[in-house]
Amino acid sequence: MQTTITAPEGVAVRAENGSVHAKGPKGELSRAFVHPLLTLSVKENTLTITSKDDRKETRALVGTWRAHLNNMFTGVTQGFERKMRIVHVHFPMSVKVEGSKLTVQNLLGQKNLKIAPIEDGVDAKIDGENIVLNGIDVEKVGQTVSNIEVATRLSNRRDRRRFYDGIYAVE
Repeated sequence: MQTTITAPEGVAVRAENGSVHAKGPKGELSRAFVHPLLTLSVKENTLTITSKDDRKETRALVGTWRAHLNNMFTGVTQGFERKMRIVHVHFPMSVKVEGSKLTVQNLLGQKNLKIAPIEDGVDAKIDGENIVLNGIDVEKVGQTVSNIEVATRLSNRRDRRRFYDGIYAVE
């Protein structure tokens, strides 16, 4: 089984030692693509994924590699943006971006700080009641969203139907 992917215009692609490097107007990304049943080759701006067999699991892995490559191309050309909403009903919450971490004070009146790490390559901005996260790597942007949601998650003792306070992904 063989699948070809053409890189969009303005993206330079090269492969070496099992890694693919994509460079575009927003930046450069690299990712390792190593599996005993699959090989990846680059000729000009066309990538070819070749599998040694045609089993269901191998076809699924080919589709996964294709999705990762398309995410790399989207990231270096357009980038990724995620929005999160700051919700506080009971107590006003203070949210700040300090370097590579996001700190939350006064979540439900608690004295302790809630700290969420921001991944390298992700730009976080607070815009009123929203947090906007931008980056070229979709996995790092998604991991940062998850870090923020987990840091502001309330305990199981609180009824989620009454206590809405927290930071949630909206887009």
